[in-house]
Amino acid sequence: MDIKKINQYEAFHKIGESGLSVIYKAYDTEKQIQVSVKQLKPSVAVTRDLHKLKAYIGLEHPNLCTVHSVEEHEESIVVVSDYIDGTSLQKLLVNSEFHEENLLDLLLQISNALSVLHKKNLPHGNLKPSNILITKNSQAILTDAGLSPFENFQNSPEFIAPYEAYHYLSPEQIKNEAVGCQTDFFAIGVIAYRILFGRLPFDGKNEDELIKSILFYQPQFSELNSDSFHRINALLLGKLLAKDQKDRFVNTFELKATLQEIKLIEQNNKEFLYY
Repeated sequence: MDIKKINQYEAFHKIGESGLSVIYKAYDTEKQIQVSVKQLKPSVAVTRDLHKLKAYIGLEHPNLCTVHSVEEHEESIVVVSDYIDGTSLQKLLVNSEFHEENLLDLLLQISNALSVLHKKNLPHGNLKPSNILITKNSQAILTDAGLSPFENFQNSPEFIAPYEAYHYLSPEQIKNEAVGCQTDFFAIGVIAYRILFGRLPFDGKNEDELIKSILFYQPQFSELNSDSFHRINALLLGKLLAKDQKDRFVNTFELKATLQEIKLIEQNNKEFLYY
């Protein structure tokens, strides 16, 4: 059923739908701004911890879509956040409108947004191209923090996660182990690999084959051995896509420092040995 009004939010207009939620554009009469409202589908809402979702409220950064409120509404949960006028990275990749030379800037922006979440020990948990919006001035904004379609999904047999989401799962998510901030680094690795190679590092004819690929297949980066700079990218991907969380970057500070150093090497076109 369409929403008419929730608290100070009104003038709801449906703008999209996914396996996770129905998305509306609405108006906040108190702040006098447009907002995005995601109404989680009942099969998803039953798997969510409301208190956990509320931990994301109020976290601000130019590269992060701020969550304004999380409310129970009838048999569902609604998440109110900034309305972002942008194009998803997924759409840009499908249309071949995002180019490799912009990769480092993108990864730095993603890392900056994640640093805000990770300081609160909050993983994004749902990083994928459809949750990264690119504005007209090339600003990348992360959306849907804390809204992984796989969180407690075993408690809701009615819910079927979209196939796209499986490609960005980490090994620990598949094994239903504790998910930490390093989980986000694995997803960044998948995104970076896709941009560099034009394909995904893990694939399969169905979910079972894809899951086995994520758990056991080691991506090859031989195509990046053409010069020293591309070999740096290969080492970066290897660390991001490590099967064990402990072998990935320790935190966003380490990741950003590495990205900034790579960017400097790119700008100066110098030889560099990555440790």
